[in-house]
Amino acid sequence: MKTNKLFKTALLLLLAVAGTNTAWADAGDPVNIPNTGYLDWNYATITGATIQTDPTELGSTGSSTDAQFNLHNATLQDYAFSFATGSKSEATLQMSITPSGESTPLLLESIAITNTGAWTPSVFHCYHISQLPIGDYVLRFKVTAASGFAGNYGRVSFTPAALGTVDITTGVYANGVKMNDGKTEVGWIKNGGTASYLLYNLNDATYKVLANISDHASGNGRINVSMDHYGSSNEYNGTYNITGTNANSEIISSASLSRGFKLLNLSFEVEGGGYVCNYNNIRFQMLSMNLDESKDYNPNYPENIPGVDVVLTRPLSAGKWATIMLPFNISATDLGTALGTTVTLAAFTSFSDNTLNFSSASSIAANTPYMIKVSENVSGAKTINGVNIVTTGNQYVEQNGVRFQGVYASTKMAAGDYFVSGGNLYKASGTTKNINPFRAYFTGVEAGARMAVDDGFGDVTYIDMPHVNGSAADGKCYNLQGQRVEQPTKGLYIVNGKKVVIK
Repeated sequence: MKTNKLFKTALLLLLAVAGTNTAWADAGDPVNIPNTGYLDWNYATITGATIQTDPTELGSTGSSTDAQFNLHNATLQDYAFSFATGSKSEATLQMSITPSGESTPLLLESIAITNTGAWTPSVFHCYHISQLPIGDYVLRFKVTAASGFAGNYGRVSFTPAALGTVDITTGVYANGVKMNDGKTEVGWIKNGGTASYLLYNLNDATYKVLANISDHASGNGRINVSMDHYGSSNEYNGTYNITGTNANSEIISSASLSRGFKLLNLSFEVEGGGYVCNYNNIRFQMLSMNLDESKDYNPNYPENIPGVDVVLTRPLSAGKWATIMLPFNISATDLGTALGTTVTLAAFTSFSDNTLNFSSASSIAANTPYMIKVSENVSGAKTINGVNIVTTGNQYVEQNGVRFQGVYASTKMAAGDYFVSGGNLYKASGTTKNINPFRAYFTGVEAGARMAVDDGFGDVTYIDMPHVNGSAADGKCYNLQGQRVEQPTKGLYIVNGKKVVIK
């Protein structure tokens, strides 16, 4: 879905309006995902259960129930998968998504179906699937144990991550809310009407939520708005007072949302009762995003997000080279202003004579790793205003078979990989080591490599590889390959980070 570039979102719409049906294929044939509605059970292979009047709902299930969809995914992207259950008895449901022709599920969940007192599916089960590969899959619902009927199932939905605008044809509606003709507008909303949307937030961020409001009744109308972290805490409560027709009504001016599933709830009131308003085009505008080295960052937005204030937590020690990767373009000068220090950058340009060569750089390109040195210690959260979050980029630079690999998630390096810490170059040993987000490391490096970093001011810093997951000043003796030597003989060694010649 393409949206106005001013309004991008980190939120993923999951629910689709009941009764929205699309004939994708005959039963058993592949169903294309994503879909704009709930999956229609007519296109599944089913034993031991009955499709209800609403074909998005499966009921009268027993211990022999086994329902399977064949799926086809045409785009590598993040998905949220959800479905709902309802039951007047207890059951055990095994749900799985398995690549076609394989036996190991990509997603496998055993779910205890509890007695909700109603057959209508109302208990949601939500799963985030990161970067689902292109290909064919089997989605299976199998009741493995039940006493009597095992409940009804429905609202099965796959939707891609980070839609720019909430599709208002989808949602859970009640109490005097219905779709107008064309299904582009929610209208005829009476006093006491409600509407809810289930969403997914990729990263910790703050949002403005806008909608087009029209046809308000005489009198004082209002929309009560809340945002719940699905299944637990409330993260926002507020009221939007309807004062007239407005194409850019801020129903939420600022809401800080944690990563995960959210439930956007709208309830409508007007003095004296009657009709309240119509609305369409609900959209999320990201105001700020938190990038913290203690939390993984999900870069899988389908489009760039402009005008974002980034709150960056990435400690740096004064005068020592370190690695960095960020999801936005920024000059060394602007980055230094935000961090409160002078910033020097260097880009990986070649690997020759067993040396990792870095040349002076004036700016950071989004999703590309660099070396960085600061003149003052950097600690705590720092705000960088008005950057453009970029969604493209390799997240690595490769020179002569050596890869300088950036990371946005805590990553376990393999034995033999090289990394920089405290201004020193290290080699990961057989005991692998994690590297935190917004850093980078090296793969494919020969033993005994060193770095040559040009700061652009006529100073080239040579950094040898003295240690293996060790301390920069541990008093131990290492050869130039980074191996500890208990009884050194004649030759050149590294002790406490300094070269020592034994004659």
